[in-house]
Amino acid sequence: MKVSDMEEIGQTVVPLYGLDPKTMRDWNEEFQVTKTFPGEHFLQRIQKDRATHRIYNDFVEAATKGATAIIEGKLSPLNPNEALEHHVYVYNQIFYSFAIDLPTSFKDLTNAQNSPSFTQANHDINGLRLL
Repeated sequence: MKVSDMEEIGQTVVPLYGLDPKTMRDWNEEFQVTKTFPGEHFLQRIQKDRATHRIYNDFVEAATKGATAIIEGKLSPLNPNEALEHHVYVYNQIFYSFAIDLPTSFKDLTNAQNSPSFTQANHDINGLRLL
């Protein structure tokens, strides 16, 4: 067995998979700080956009790693006694849960042509666009 395999097994057994307390980030705070950056001049707007882009890319990378860890079974749920579809996870200050469509879910948001999870995600995206 290679050393890298041993490290991966050690990470799988640890319930805090991939957690590095030195790199804990408050994503919301970082986004809010970049919104307060001045943007009156061209160079200021460029710096503001760079900072926002960097935080966004870091967030997407962290979210992808967390989702991958959940799918691979390397991350322990916060509620392991619940059914699998009700498990929730937190990884790198990001909250994860499963989007499950049940016939009785979100009756007010769905009809025969669309799925509730898709509709709910669309509403979230539209709300973010308004911000």
